[in-house]
Amino acid sequence: MRRLKKLSKKQQFWLIGIALALILLLWLIQAPSGFPKNKEIEIREGAGLAEITQELAERKVIKTAVLFNLLVRISGGSSKIKAGDYWFESKLNSWSIARRLVNGQYVQNPVKVTIPEGSSPAQISRILISKFPKLDQKKLLALLSAKPAENLPDTYFLPPELTAEKMVENFQRNFRRQTAGLFSEALIFGRDWEDVLIMASLVEEEAHDYATRQMIAGILWKRLDIKMLLQVDVARITYEKRGLPEKAIVAPGLKAIKATIHPTKSDYLYYLADRTGVTHYAVDFAGHKANKVKYLR
Repeated sequence: MRRLKKLSKKQQFWLIGIALALILLLWLIQAPSGFPKNKEIEIREGAGLAEITQELAERKVIKTAVLFNLLVRISGGSSKIKAGDYWFESKLNSWSIARRLVNGQYVQNPVKVTIPEGSSPAQISRILISKFPKLDQKKLLALLSAKPAENLPDTYFLPPELTAEKMVENFQRNFRRQTAGLFSEALIFGRDWEDVLIMASLVEEEAHDYATRQMIAGILWKRLDIKMLLQVDVARITYEKRGLPEKAIVAPGLKAIKATIHPTKSDYLYYLADRTGVTHYAVDFAGHKANKVKYLR
């Protein structure tokens, strides 16, 4: 206090002003009272800093747009903000939020989950229950089975307290983001998007390399068009009923979907894989029978 008294009134005024400014800055940087703890915040692909800031302010993630804009630029710039679904387990200040958005740290303590290509809803459910034992298995399986093709095979880093509904929403959002370009390609191809996904789920299980999948996709589309039984092992119904199954059988990967949209045209109508995994083709049933004798006996 003695030192403060020795300062001129102007200097005292400036010191008090700086102290008040620092207090205000610290208050503004802290999380708002209504901070959305344990909730998802989506940063859309292509969203600008102004749009992101407005969304965060409306959701009570930050207190002030001006300060947050500055913090983002200090952290690396608005162009480096990573799109995706962010999960905040606890209240975070604006500086921490800015750094997480720039670094793409979607979850603080995530649970890593990998969904392999060609997984059925039941298989995905078992994977998730092994990681999240508190989930309602019946509800989870029902949600996964509603749109099987949209449970996009990928590696996910999920919040530990995520509900079954939010988990499946996460998969489906990822599916929509990653298949937006393929959807446009399907329109050009001239096939219904749902039909493409169902067919891709069949192609996924019939072969593993892209070229073979393209060839098989061409054969299966041809069978569908001439109203022939598809006869695909992964879906027994295709041996009994003409046409596509009502839903995707498994979750196809992006490569299987792409191969289905870009099939190889050929004269072949039949195919089989030998014991080494090599696929052999035939234009008619007689040729197919000969291939069975040659490669499977």
